[in-house]
Amino acid sequence: MVECMIEGCRSDPDDRLTVNTNGLLLVYAVCTEHATDLRWNATAPVPTELTRGLLGPA
Repeated sequence: MVECMIEGCRSDPDDRLTVNTNGLLLVYAVCTEHATDLRWNATAPVPTELTRGLLGPA
């Protein structure tokens, strides 16, 4: 099962977020609450698992 990209979040991911990583666009699963925070420029903590919530390239 795919989890929200934010470590410690127990909500089901129901949104997607595209992240530009050195020119590579990656799509992550994220819950609504964290998606809203990140879209309003909140800083996301770096996950210990870099693949947490990763759906794949855009």
